Amino acid sequence: MIQFIDTDYTFSKEKIYKQLHLKNSRAEKRIDDVFPELVRRTKEHLDITACWSVLENTEQLSLPGTAGCRYVVLCCCSCSQTINDFVNQLMEQNRLIDSYLVDHLATEIFFNASSQMTGFIEDELAKKSLHLTRRFSPGEGNIDLNIQKTVLDTLQKERDLGIRLSEYLMLTPVKTMLYYFGADSAITPHSTEHDCKNCSSVNCPYRAAD
Repeated sequence: MIQFIDTDYTFSKEKIYKQLHLKNSRAEKRIDDVFPELVRRTKEHLDITACWSVLENTEQLSLPGTAGCRYVVLCCCSCSQTINDFVNQLMEQNRLIDSYLVDHLATEIFFNASSQMTGFIEDELAKKSLHLTRRFSPGEGNIDLNIQKTVLDTLQKERDLGIRLSEYLMLTPVKTMLYYFGADSAITPHSTEHDCKNCSSVNCPYRAAD
């Protein structure tokens, strides 16, 4: 059964400033002045859906990396399209730095929401003596991007999430993540937190700054 979680809107101002090279820049003072208002407006436009479903692992699913696991956990984290519309509006107003800031702020809140959901899932499954594999994300490592369709279609059999996948495997809304875990009692407990240092997406603009 698909389950939903309300997540907190958390972010690191320092991390965002580092990613955008704003620290000690000429724009820093102005950004400091408008930052609280941009945070407020970002939250107004940022409607996050975070959900997951625990299913028996079957040959029909056949998700890479889950062989030998009794269960699979399908996960989805998505932001409504309104946040992208707000970013585009700022760009049309020639407020480029503000638009970049809002986009990075929204993305960090979004990533943190996904991490909160994973932590919650870990805690809930641990009560049943089940533990997770590492996270598998379609398009990363050796996981084919086509696996997105399996994850999304399976979740949306239970509930229409308002997410669409194009023939070119592009997700709408744009800020949407689909991923999965294997789950089993034989798995040794370990951290499932995303570590940018071990991520293959070395050119990701949201990669944690050193």
